[in-house]
Amino acid sequence: MKLELSEIGFGLITAQNNRVCLMGGSRCGRSNPGENRLMYQIIWKELYVNAKRSGVCEDDAFALSNVGEVQLMVKEGTLFEVASLISIEIKEMHRRKGYAKKLIHDLVDTIDKPLKVDDIQDEAISFWEATGMYRFTSNSGNTINPNTYDGKIGGFVPLLSEVV
Repeated sequence: MKLELSEIGFGLITAQNNRVCLMGGSRCGRSNPGENRLMYQIIWKELYVNAKRSGVCEDDAFALSNVGEVQLMVKEGTLFEVASLISIEIKEMHRRKGYAKKLIHDLVDTIDKPLKVDDIQDEAISFWEATGMYRFTSNSGNTINPNTYDGKIGGFVPLLSEVV
């Protein structure tokens, strides 16, 4: 599901649909020329609604629905023209519930092209393969054999229409 963008002031945004809200866009870490490395909090709307229904105050509902954070390279001078995904970190208590995979596919729907993923860690390869990602080496850009690579891999999560 495509994410809709809104400015919230001070250069920050929300990118949301009916299930997730990315909130923020603060600078973090090093950036490539022409890009900004930005961090967003991942707010899962169903968790927020359930917390509010149970009588939890606004701040606590927000904290309970914050499932993690994502770092994206966004083209300089744009609100949310995503160049690549740097990292996605789901809090331990929220892992293995499908939040990251759904968010990845929402990002792909939003940018309407395969999502470039940079520097995938070995322990995360199976997760990325489950998203439909195909790999390339960071040096050559060629698709690689999963058993032989140069120690750094990246990949693209394809558009859902490309997944057979």
